Amino acid sequence: MMGRLVRKEIREQVLSLKGAIWMALAAVMFSGLSYSFITVKELSILAQVEIINTFLKVAIAFGLLMTIISAAAAIAGEKEQGTLESLLLLPLKKRNMVIGKWLGAMTIWLVIAIIAFPYMLALGNGTSLYGAMILFLFVFGTLTVGSFAAISLALSSLLQSSKNAIIVSVALFLVTALPAFLGTSIKKTGFGKVIDTISPLSGTMNLLKDLLINKLSIGNAVLNSISMIWFALAAILFLAYAVKKLTLLGGE
Repeated sequence: MMGRLVRKEIREQVLSLKGAIWMALAAVMFSGLSYSFITVKELSILAQVEIINTFLKVAIAFGLLMTIISAAAAIAGEKEQGTLESLLLLPLKKRNMVIGKWLGAMTIWLVIAIIAFPYMLALGNGTSLYGAMILFLFVFGTLTVGSFAAISLALSSLLQSSKNAIIVSVALFLVTALPAFLGTSIKKTGFGKVIDTISPLSGTMNLLKDLLINKLSIGNAVLNSISMIWFALAAILFLAYAVKKLTLLGGE
């Protein structure tokens, strides 16, 4: 029965006009970015590894934003439309229903990653970084996006309004992305250092840099980005808490 729910989510999120729009947007954005790396003088002088690094950051950020918006509206939207109770007609426990919603939201990320894949390969042509790029995009990228999706889904379960869930989820994304806009000197002291240390998104981007530029081993790169792992664990616990608090008339 969970499979039926996941298929429903995929139809609504991917195999729909809305899905066609954001997939086209992703393709246009990745094409424009790749073209800019070749034709814009200021960008074309960047080292190839820096180009790959920048492209993957954009892919992660776009995938994150689209996925957390979908996850944040997944359950709160059902509450607003009065359709949440209809899910009880399926022999699903609350936990399995939420997992189905999470898998549906993660389909968006998977499609975006697949769209980004050929561009990534083209930009990395002639390098020995294919393994690191694929590992980052499909493993560590999925871990990061999945963690944020779990947080957004938890907020969607706890809040009655999809608008509020989306606002809080996007705000969390922006706060964790703050280190990307801070200067190196600011990130080394005070509040900037605290945010940079605890930010899971900063940890993910540091891992990308360690894999592509610093060429550290996977183990050392992960150790340097431990905030990403702690955030994933916290996201799982928060989602488990939200599932327990989710009120569905009629029980599980």
